[in-house]
Amino acid sequence: MIRFTAFLLCSSLALAAASASAQGALGTGDEPGPGLEVDTKLHVAPMIMLGFSLSAIAVGAGFGWEAKQLHEDWEDARDAGDPWGQMDGLADDVKKYSVTGNVLMFGGAAFAIVGAVWWIVAAKRDKAARGERAAARILPILG
Repeated sequence: MIRFTAFLLCSSLALAAASASAQGALGTGDEPGPGLEVDTKLHVAPMIMLGFSLSAIAVGAGFGWEAKQLHEDWEDARDAGDPWGQMDGLADDVKKYSVTGNVLMFGGAAFAIVGAVWWIVAAKRDKAARGERAAARILPILG
């Protein structure tokens, strides 16, 4: 099904490009030909910012999980009396991983909030520029 959909999409784009170039070739050359300009009203920059911030949060959670695992290893070494001298190295690793995880998670959360606000403000600005009413309403639904 995906291949068929991709085939339809590619063939319709090729047909649109061919018809636009044919119409441009038929003109006298003085007037510009029709362009294939698509305006989707999507704000890409806030979406990219949200995507990167969510991935930073996920990577930070991974670092936090690893710090927790290393802390459990440190506790096991402490309970065993540290026979191999691992506690100092494990403590340093726990500190590095936890600081990295916290910076990534809280920084990613801050940038996600900024990206979401940016996206909402840009969408409302476009609605106001088009003359639509930029207002929000809450409809309670009992369920």
